[in-house]
Amino acid sequence: HDAIEVFQYDQTSLSLTHVHSLKHNMLFGLNNLVAVGEHEVYITSAFYFTNPTLLMAEKLFRLPLMNVLYANTGTGEVNIAVSWLRSPNGINKSRNNKYVYVANALGGEIIAYTREDDNTLSKVQSYSVPLSVDNLSVDDSTGDIWISVLHQPLNAYRHYENFSVPVPSEVLHITVNDELPQPFSMSQIERVFESDGYNKHVNGISTGLYYNHTLLLGTMFTGMMVCEVNYLLY
Repeated sequence: HDAIEVFQYDQTSLSLTHVHSLKHNMLFGLNNLVAVGEHEVYITSAFYFTNPTLLMAEKLFRLPLMNVLYANTGTGEVNIAVSWLRSPNGINKSRNNKYVYVANALGGEIIAYTREDDNTLSKVQSYSVPLSVDNLSVDDSTGDIWISVLHQPLNAYRHYENFSVPVPSEVLHITVNDELPQPFSMSQIERVFESDGYNKHVNGISTGLYYNHTLLLGTMFTGMMVCEVNYLLY
């Protein structure tokens, strides 16, 4: 089983001090998390099966078996917030804390949820992205979403066995209005960065973080890259 590790951040010394660990039998196959309070987090689970053969079948047939979990690191509570998703991956919150965004990787969509009083999540709207979506970040100044996508997600598994296998990927910018009842109602999408996987510096982009005309790319296999963004369509 996995665990959630809680650290105290000291801004003066730029250091982390371990506070405690949260362990629970529902915490396994964890992928990403977002904090929505001092002790509250939502977590995506990357897989349901642990057997390699069943796991491959789960991915190939895009079985909707995964969950988003709610956890309270103060009380130790862990519950299912959303069930029956196809490989939920990246997760984040809107800048006004109104929505929780989940990248449904094999479902090819980003889903906006609102929180209920019991900490479950209710679907508000989904936005189709016809590729395998990975991690997502939110621009605090605009509320827009920046998301990495994989063209051939199974190549990521093959790459671990053969480093010459390319993992084509890109970063997309999606405009969002988080003040609307449906935040994707007027969304526009544009490709900002693309890699064919053969570049030795950028293979398998897993995240893109945008701030003040600068885009930070994180990859699964080749480290990080900083790019200057000179122009955006939207």
